[in-house]
Amino acid sequence: MTNLTLKRYILKTLKLDNYKRDYRLIPRLPKYLNDTLIGLLLSDGGLQKSTDRSNVRLSVTMSMNSYPYIFHLYNLFEPYIDTYLKTLDIKSSNPVELGKKYNIIIYFIKKILLIKNMRK
Repeated sequence: MTNLTLKRYILKTLKLDNYKRDYRLIPRLPKYLNDTLIGLLLSDGGLQKSTDRSNVRLSVTMSMNSYPYIFHLYNLFEPYIDTYLKTLDIKSSNPVELGKKYNIIIYFIKKILLIKNMRK
């Protein structure tokens, strides 16, 4: 991470609500979030880069059947999330279920969260 990236992150964070700002400026994640993050990386979460030069962010994608669970995760990580829950309709490309539609829920956890946590 460059100094410019860090400066942009801090300036943007200072404009947030007080509770979000306080969470994001803590140098380490709270233990309960750290444990949840590790569990997500080992199960339903994934790391993404939007471009080759961007930082990594955590994405969580699940079916609508898991809505209560994903809503709970969303509430846990809410101080680090800048987007709302999104639902997407996708079509199966499997020859057996060709054209069948599925609803999924997706959200992204702020990229700086992972950088702070993984470097320690």
